[in-house]
Amino acid sequence: RWYCGEEPRLASVPTYDLSRPEVLAEQLPRLSELVVKPRTGHGGVGIVVCPHAHPDAIAAVHAEVSARPETFVAQELMELSRHPTAIDGRLEPRHVDLRPFVFHAGEDAIRVLPGGLTRVALDAGSLVVNSSQNGGAKDTWILP
Repeated sequence: RWYCGEEPRLASVPTYDLSRPEVLAEQLPRLSELVVKPRTGHGGVGIVVCPHAHPDAIAAVHAEVSARPETFVAQELMELSRHPTAIDGRLEPRHVDLRPFVFHAGEDAIRVLPGGLTRVALDAGSLVVNSSQNGGAKDTWILP
């Protein structure tokens, strides 16, 4: 809205502010369905994808969120697209996401380049695409 002065065409991932008592009360019982993220940090450190996590990891994040809810947000799990990826000389499906390159090019000018950065989960079945957490990246270009 702020950059382009119009409503987004795609919705953001539903995100829950666990510091709000009413939100915490609603989301804590369904924590095993959500992705829990620390409010601070970077590179995917501390993120728990609860639907894919070991029960011990879910119990630990439940205890942490209960003790310090103001330090976490929770999001609905968004399944990433899958793309054929060259792994050991064979094509295998891997989860990917696309980060477009968007530039503020003047007072009222926003430009989106024809391409972006595709992040890929290098581990089979993983949803983690962060390069600091064993993800990879590839340039993506859209040709006319």
